[in-house]
Amino acid sequence: MIKSNQPLVLILLSTFNGESFLEELLESLINQTYSNWELWIRDDGSTDNSIDIIKKFSYKYYNIKLISETNTVNLGAKQSFSDLIKKAFKESDADYFCFCDQDDVWFKNKIEASINEIQKLKTDSNENIPLLVFSELIPVNRNLSVINASFYQQSNLIPTNNLNHLILHNFVVGCTMMFNRKLLDIAYDIPECERMHDSWFALIAYSCGFFSFINKSLLYYRIHNDNVFGVSEKNMIKNLLKKRITINDKFCYVCDRAGAVLNLGGPYIHEEKKEILYNFYNLNKMNRIKRIYYVIQKKMLPQKNFRCIFWIIILLFSKKINCNTK
Repeated sequence: MIKSNQPLVLILLSTFNGESFLEELLESLINQTYSNWELWIRDDGSTDNSIDIIKKFSYKYYNIKLISETNTVNLGAKQSFSDLIKKAFKESDADYFCFCDQDDVWFKNKIEASINEIQKLKTDSNENIPLLVFSELIPVNRNLSVINASFYQQSNLIPTNNLNHLILHNFVVGCTMMFNRKLLDIAYDIPECERMHDSWFALIAYSCGFFSFINKSLLYYRIHNDNVFGVSEKNMIKNLLKKRITINDKFCYVCDRAGAVLNLGGPYIHEEKKEILYNFYNLNKMNRIKRIYYVIQKKMLPQKNFRCIFWIIILLFSKKINCNTK
């Protein structure tokens, strides 16, 4: 039974041929210690039994809803989640929102721990400010055997509060997020230049709001051949060196996403963050040598030395091109 005095949490899930792990995920949501939540599912053109699994759960649990079962075209994760986000913006009256991946397993206290943390950020003075919390997670294989006790240790990342780091390499994992209505109101229209929904929401929270890292794992994060979210540093390096267009694309992406945040307008952005965003946005106006001098002087560098090296390579070999911030 839903307790009306609890804030409502809306979980957004996009599925695509997820029959192997979907039931396990949905069971982990059903078993949450926090009860006042809804799950909206958009299937992205599955050809397996995903729809049947979703229907089975939605018939049994009133708070699980299949938004549409007529999608025949696979839009991809970004656009599918974007459709869900826009629907939530228009139709949901939830207080807080989460993203969900079809092959993960949530710990029983995930929603409860996230609610407790985000409410620590909430005060009378920042009630209308974007709030976001995210957590550690445990990478596992398809059989839930632990690969590493820490996602951040495995990924050579540190969940810092440094906007320079975040612009260059997102480290806020979408399936660990919880954010408030104000962040949804600002970030719901994801720009074309942004590659994924979760990295955009993280960037807006870091630029315009308050955020907090929960330094304990709240879910098992599957890494396997069928999921598209596992990140390989070796593949990133190989692709970067493979062709120049990749270097230009990475450089333009950094400039564009900074510009896209600036396009939101001054009132939303913290003044100290605005300067950082302008620093990145203006890189495309400089020659290559000046870029390198500028980023070192302004400490516009990613985490870890090997990422710094490849950022310098990008600055050195990318040519001046017309980036856009749509």
